Amino acid sequence: MKKIIFSIGISTALIFLSACAASQPGRGGNLTGTVWALSELGGKSVVSGTGISALFTSGNKVSGSAGCNQYSGSYTASGSSITFSQLTSTMMMCDTPVMVQETAYLKALGVAKTYTVKGSQLSLFDSGGSTLAKYNAQSQDLQGTSWEVIGYNNGKQAVTSVMIGTTLHRRFWLKRHSFWE
Repeated sequence: MKKIIFSIGISTALIFLSACAASQPGRGGNLTGTVWALSELGGKSVVSGTGISALFTSGNKVSGSAGCNQYSGSYTASGSSITFSQLTSTMMMCDTPVMVQETAYLKALGVAKTYTVKGSQLSLFDSGGSTLAKYNAQSQDLQGTSWEVIGYNNGKQAVTSVMIGTTLHRRFWLKRHSFWE
């Protein structure tokens, strides 16, 4: 009899603990502190050169690039559930394939219901469990990167494009200094 009561007590405790764990925010994984770069939308690769991203803040705000325009809004995450609301974006016009992808991306955010973070990958799912979007964590380190300059401050309170036919690059690398050099 003691074994049965002990087993029932352990089972009850495990059920209680699993219910508590399911109600904890972020069970789907930690969203904040990472810039997420979209790698797949609706099972397809993103249009080359569009750089769609998402940045989640601890204040339940989300922002990023939708491919052509910048967007922002609010999100609520609880357990593995997620909802996006009050999404707004700038209104620039881009090439048709980019605009079609951007519309599909913002629509995907609007219907997302659950998410997972596994390692360096974030996935959003609809209510039926179908994958809407997949992201990879994007490094924010400058070391080892190369950037092409497309505009610069001309010193007269204006940003100027580089001259046609020229290319300016900036590379970042780590150089260790000591106080004695």
